[in-house]
Amino acid sequence: MIDHAWQFIAYAKNQHNALIGTWRFDGGTEFLNDAFKNILRDNGILSETSVPYMHQKNDRAEHLNCTIMDKAQSMCFRACLTDTM
Repeated sequence: MIDHAWQFIAYAKNQHNALIGTWRFDGGTEFLNDAFKNILRDNGILSETSVPYMHQKNDRAEHLNCTIMDKAQSMCFRACLTDTM
């Protein structure tokens, strides 16, 4: 996990000339260790924890969920399926 974080930080910097300002995660335990926190702190990256199971706090996830539901409803309509499906 730590190696992947280093690789991603280097990729963002070298390929896109971008610095990561904030690392947001869902509170999963894979990010809750001192080594990862030290990487973030040493690179000046803030860490934010989102509320678990609250995709409404993540605009991208909310938009994707709406898009999927809209497409599913459209497919049901085109297939002449009832609303009870």
